Amino acid sequence: WEQVDLFDKRTVSSCLVADGLLIGTCGSGGGGNYLVALKPGSAAKGASPSLAYKLRRSIPYVPTGLAKDGLLFLWSDSGIVTCVRGKSGEIVWQERVDGRFFGSPVWAEERLFCISTTGKVVVLAATESFRQVAVNDLGEPTHSTPALAGGRLFLRTLGHLTCVAGGSE
Repeated sequence: WEQVDLFDKRTVSSCLVADGLLIGTCGSGGGGNYLVALKPGSAAKGASPSLAYKLRRSIPYVPTGLAKDGLLFLWSDSGIVTCVRGKSGEIVWQERVDGRFFGSPVWAEERLFCISTTGKVVVLAATESFRQVAVNDLGEPTHSTPALAGGRLFLRTLGHLTCVAGGSE
């Protein structure tokens, strides 16, 4: 199956599959971004996809959202972070953090990590209540997404790669 005429702008971020839905965003650097959540169709059953919900407020253009435990975390380029119930599209909370973001958030140890373009690592609790846990300054610009491997968090700036061990290591 396919869904035509879904997006009328560019798609930069990656799509997600969460809570039985296909989730994608589109927009432009100048705004007008929106998110679409689709119930997938089935060619075998002759079922077409259908729109579950559409969100238009403070939707990311470059960063890809993150789905975890029924929640969808949307981290906009302008620093507005929105927590949404994945199945319904209901907004749980929406808060602004300092910075502009081109990298996407990652999840580790019940926290979200995202790096601003100026190199500040913003850490939020990945819960139904907004809580900023920390902000750590790497001291250099970046446009990257943090990487996770072997219990470590890797943070890349324009000039350095930093490794942070997690847990009790």
